[in-house]
Order: sequence, then C-alpha cells, then structure tokens
Amino acid sequence: MTSPLDTALRGHTRALLTLWRPNRKGPPDRLTHDELREVAQAVKRLSAGLSGERNKAGRDYLGTEDGRTAYLLHFWPVSYAQTRAALKLAGLTPPPGGGRVLELGAGPGPGAMGLLDEGWGELHCGDRNAEALQSLQTLTRDRAQTFVWDGESPDAALPPGAFDLLFASHVLSELWKRAPDRVERRLDLLQSLTRRLSPGGQLLLIEPATHLLNAELLALRDAVAAAGLFITAPCVPQGPCPARAEGVACHAATRWTPPPLTEQLTRAAFISKEAPAFSYLCLSAEAPAAGPPAGALRVISERLTNKAGRERVVTCGAEGKQSLSAPPGQGETWRGLWRGLSRGDGVVVEGAERRETGLGLTAGSVVTGWR
Repeated sequence: MTSPLDTALRGHTRALLTLWRPNRKGPPDRLTHDELREVAQAVKRLSAGLSGERNKAGRDYLGTEDGRTAYLLHFWPVSYAQTRAALKLAGLTPPPGGGRVLELGAGPGPGAMGLLDEGWGELHCGDRNAEALQSLQTLTRDRAQTFVWDGESPDAALPPGAFDLLFASHVLSELWKRAPDRVERRLDLLQSLTRRLSPGGQLLLIEPATHLLNAELLALRDAVAAAGLFITAPCVPQGPCPARAEGVACHAATRWTPPPLTEQLTRAAFISKEAPAFSYLCLSAEAPAAGPPAGALRVISERLTNKAGRERVVTCGAEGKQSLSAPPGQGETWRGLWRGLSRGDGVVVEGAERRETGLGLTAGSVVTGWR
C-alpha cells in the first residue's frame, strides 16, 4: 500500500524534473539515459564535497549549475522525506490556522514543501541564494514568503514577529564548521532564535547522521540542556546524553519508498539504498505542558539478533541507555508493534522483566507506541 509520503514524493519529483528541464523533453518521472549520466556525475561530485573534508559545506553550492542539478534531483527528495519524518517523530503539529514558521537555509524548498504538506501555514523562508528561493516559490506555488539570509551573519535580517516553529535542515553543521568554538557559537545562535518563539513554540533542527556530525549535535544538545533550554525530542531525559557519554550515535531513519527518479540515481551514482538516516533535535524555551509518559523509551539502534534468535534494540530513557529484547515466537499482544519498531521510534513498555543487559519482554508485557 502506497503511503501519503510516497504519493506526495512522486508528485514532487515530477515537479522537480519539470523545473530542471524547462526546455527539454523526457519522461515525467525519471531521467533519460543521457540525463542520468549527467545528473549522476553531479550527484557524485556534490556528495563528495559534503562528506569527508566537507569542502563544499557552508559554501554556496546552489550557486552553480552542477550543484543545483544534484540538489534538486537527489538531495531535495531526501530532505523532504526527512522533514516530514522529523516532524512526526518530534510530535510537532500545527496550531489552528496553520501557525507561523521561520525556516533558515531553506534552499529550493524541500523543507518548506514538507511543512506545507504537514499542514503548517504561514512560512517565512530564508536562504543566501536568490535563485534557490525562486525555485522554492515555483515549487510551493508562492505559498511561502522569502528573504535573503546570509549564513555568515545568521541572526541578522530575520522577519519581525514571533513564530510557532523555527526550522533549519542541514544548516547548523555548515556554520563555523572549522571554528574551535563552533559548539558555543551555535548555542548562542539557538538561544537568540528561541527568543523569537511564540508561547509553546519549538525549534526543530535536522542534521546529517554521520558519526562526526552526530557527535557534534549531541555535544550541542548537552550545551543546550546546561543552558536551560528544554529538549522536547528525541530525548526522554534532560540531563547529559547517555549515548554521547558512551561515544555512540543517536539518529533516526526515514521510512519511505524512493520514487523512480531516486531509484535511478541510487543505482547510477552508487548511493546506499538504505533509508536516509538523519539526526534531529527539537527544543523549546519553556518546559512542555506534557512531558514523556512514564516508561517512555527511544530506540537508538537497528534491530539485532543473537544466536538463540532473541531480538533486541538499544533504547534511551529516564534510566539511560539500555537494551530492550524479546524472545522469538512469544507475546502476541506486543509482537506486531515490536516487529515494526525501528531506529528513532518512541515506545512505552510495561511489565518487562529485568535482564542483565536491560529489559526483556515477556508474554505479559504491554508495549505501546509513543508519538
């Protein structure tokens, strides 16, 4: 069964192809052979520039034809899917009327379109590249207000007023990326931005899931908590991050069926077929009205199976990092939900037994989803 996300992505990739090839003819949902060769090379070059030494991170790669091509036809659908996934994982829903949103580093609009498709209303989107903002306007059908935002002066030139949601995707890690005090600078920016939130408003950050950048986000997460801001997702505890203390990653994955265009480029550019992983952090300036339910856990690993067939995932909760495991073939009351659990999901467990490595599900355990 096709999900609403997959249906939306198919429509959006058709619009991306139309925008990219205004004077060319080709299939509406995929590239021709010659186009595929051209675009796959562009994707490889931009991917290389955003990994390793990250020599293109923080630069205006959308200001080049090569960068625009790679971003529109490969990175755009991925960022769109990540935006919708992060909104759901963080439990963020628009207030009546759609709310007011400020997005920084909006580029050609994957985040903006994801926000609109999730029901958010008045969007103010900033980016340094004017051509990218024009593409955003085209793709969103002028449903967003745009402004030029210079990442080198990140707290300047913002629209006036308060916002129900502040959003930045794959932006923060590109600011001051080589500065020794980059965590402190990013914290200063977040503290400044949270002062622009409406009562009950939240700030959502999405970042890459690479080990280095995930570690930097977890360091920022601890600095944020120490500074008195509140972490509303993905964390259950507000204290120091248990995953960071042990040097392990904490990130989520996108559940999607890649559209035909993405499938083409995945094969041609030799990109991993795994669900696009991402790190995220959701903050507020005030304590949320309702915190995590008692017994809430967040899954922070892939599913693992031992030689005896016992399955487990690593979770993080009020008691820190611990394993949650289940024996094969038992507990039909929770088996369906257990089978569907993946990295990033929230779960509440009652009636589990204490095991040496954490919690073990039994036939009498009750497992429910959280967010």
